[in-house]
Amino acid sequence: MKENKHENKYLIKKMEYNSWEDLPIIAIHNGMKNKTITTFTLILTSLSTKRMVYIRRKHSPCFLLFFNGCYGINNIPHMIDNITNDEKEILNSLLDNLLHDEFNVIVYNMYNNINKKKLDYGYYQMTQMKDMIYDVLNNNSEISNDLEYLWPKGHKYYNETKINAAIREFTEEISYDLYQYDIVENVSEDHISQINHNELFISDRSYYYCYSGMGNMLFKTICFAGFVIDEFEIDETDNDYEISDRKWISYDDAYEILDDKKRVVLNKIYLLLS
Repeated sequence: MKENKHENKYLIKKMEYNSWEDLPIIAIHNGMKNKTITTFTLILTSLSTKRMVYIRRKHSPCFLLFFNGCYGINNIPHMIDNITNDEKEILNSLLDNLLHDEFNVIVYNMYNNINKKKLDYGYYQMTQMKDMIYDVLNNNSEISNDLEYLWPKGHKYYNETKINAAIREFTEEISYDLYQYDIVENVSEDHISQINHNELFISDRSYYYCYSGMGNMLFKTICFAGFVIDEFEIDETDNDYEISDRKWISYDDAYEILDDKKRVVLNKIYLLLS
């Protein structure tokens, strides 16, 4: 097995193994911890309607973790607390007869591109954790979660700027090319009142919100405020493997569905319009 100094903070993409039997057992027990996971989002507002673009994903982040294997024993209760009832039923059904082929089918329906080593590890991890997952799953049936609307977001590529990462993630998840606009950034927010119809203005001021969970992990989202004059038409999500809905939502409606941490960011951006 290839030696790796990151064994205590297992990250599948940084480790190479010949087969899942070679994976270090410490990864199974510890999962990912003592780490900050940062994502970037562009919160886009139409100045003519004061509405923002939101998406709703097809699966909760914690549900996806069960299939890519990046979790440990201590993470399981938190993960199950944060998946939907439909996802609990899928897990229950899968655990009743955990077959590699069925596992692969479920994963390929959720990911359009997943590394085979990561897929094999996800299956191996679930076989090792099966009894505990099943026990926790069937002892919190009273907890119910719905998939929330949120701003498009994702991770930054190596050497990519934070703003470019936010623009790219928006383009990918909304299926709308923002580069057809003249992008204006790093200028005074006074420019908002001077935007023309061909411009996308992005303030260089960023905001963020954080959540703790999964042991000592911290999930941080850095937000950039973007503005265009008019709303554009958003395509349907029928063939999207990741997104179940995407649409423009008013401030009042968004305030009702967002949690307190996202409301703080929403209010700060909305103040720029006054």
